Amino acid sequence: MATLTSFRECAYNEPTLLGVADRLEQALLRHNQRTEQDTEDGRESGGRRFVTALLLQLDPGGTALIVHCGHVPPFLLTMGSATEVQLTTPGLLLGLDELAPNSRREQKIPFAPGDRLALCTDGVTETRNADGADYPLTARLCSWATLPSPQLIERLQQDLMDFARHEPHDDMAFLLVRRHFSDRDAV
Repeated sequence: MATLTSFRECAYNEPTLLGVADRLEQALLRHNQRTEQDTEDGRESGGRRFVTALLLQLDPGGTALIVHCGHVPPFLLTMGSATEVQLTTPGLLLGLDELAPNSRREQKIPFAPGDRLALCTDGVTETRNADGADYPLTARLCSWATLPSPQLIERLQQDLMDFARHEPHDDMAFLLVRRHFSDRDAV
């Protein structure tokens, strides 16, 4: 909760994604310090928290800026194909930056009009079937890359349930972000 609250505040005021990541890191460190103090005082312990995050900023020039904080990488769906974005500098989870200061970097990726970015939680990528096999997200996204977003999301939701054959054991979230065409793109 501390991380989400901090994000809601700093996303409006912080001019860079790295600045947002730093502020989230500091909020989580303060939360962890309070938790440690509560434990020493004999109050209930919430344990040390770590958070994965993928910060994304859409630039008007046909790119997207990413700061990776230990989260599942996104997929770029473009021209009927889907590829996992290769994160050149994977960052540590929020709450662990003290282990490697300055580990996070901004990374620009192409994100042209008509492209979509698929983002999901590890609840999707870690879904397993009865044999223990991981959900084949890459293969599924490749085969569904031409579907309109609503149908792709519906197909994914049903396929995850069919694959696992049980209710999810973890939270799942899947988001498709599409760059729309604008008058400026029609040059």
